[in-house]
Amino acid sequence: MAVTSYPNDSRLPTERPHPKPAIGCWAAILGISILLALYTLIIEPAWVTITHLPVKVGITGTPITLAQLSDLHLNSMDRTRRAVINIVRQSPPDLLLLTGDVIDSAKSLPALDTFLGMLPQTSIKIAVLGNWEYWSGVDLRALEALYAKHNVTLLVNRTLHVRNITIIGLDDFTAGKPDFEAAAQARISTSPTIVLQHSPGFFSSTHHTAHRDVALSLSGHTHGGQIALFGKTMFTPQGSGEYTAGWYDTDWGRLFVSKGIGTSIMPVRFGARPEVVFIHLQQ
Repeated sequence: MAVTSYPNDSRLPTERPHPKPAIGCWAAILGISILLALYTLIIEPAWVTITHLPVKVGITGTPITLAQLSDLHLNSMDRTRRAVINIVRQSPPDLLLLTGDVIDSAKSLPALDTFLGMLPQTSIKIAVLGNWEYWSGVDLRALEALYAKHNVTLLVNRTLHVRNITIIGLDDFTAGKPDFEAAAQARISTSPTIVLQHSPGFFSSTHHTAHRDVALSLSGHTHGGQIALFGKTMFTPQGSGEYTAGWYDTDWGRLFVSKGIGTSIMPVRFGARPEVVFIHLQQ
């Protein structure tokens, strides 16, 4: 049987290619989105970095090591807080400083009780208040009693002399009433003075008279912005002033702002890893 072919017959139906959806592209976007979500929600918030800062303050005697723990926002003993405990237990500091926002809920006192009980017993422990200790509605007397149970001294516009240095702990600038002049009345002028203030905006406020004889100031509050893209933060909370993280020269002298440990509002971090700060005071 003869078969006739019509290779060039325009009357025959032609098969046209149909555009295929960009499945690969959408799959890649979905995969990247999932990885980014996992990183910001799970990986970076628990990826604690250790920052070591040698600081010359003119102390007499042997060097002193401080550890700053800021913005714990503690509500349970999760892997982030356990990592912090492991870090400070492996290298117990002479002084351990809790610079505010330790909890952000009155229901978190039992978790704080557990956390404080796991801190190194040999360290002298000092705490100040942050804005969330006020905003959470926690009973501040119960908080102070819990601190006292674990040999933590809570300083609210008060001064403590320890190991040849003077620690001035101020009330929070954002939610409290800091009073440096009242706190400083008890300081010893011959020893280096370290100021603890949760909210760094205090150091740029025109409502406070700067004291240039302060050797070092420590703050937290900002979380390093929590989300930082290419080193640029998208947001810092009220009370941060122009400060985000790291070292700054202020009218008060040198200021270090910690990125803290926990999170607030959104449980995410990106480009702003939680940190435990060790400050090595030298002559």
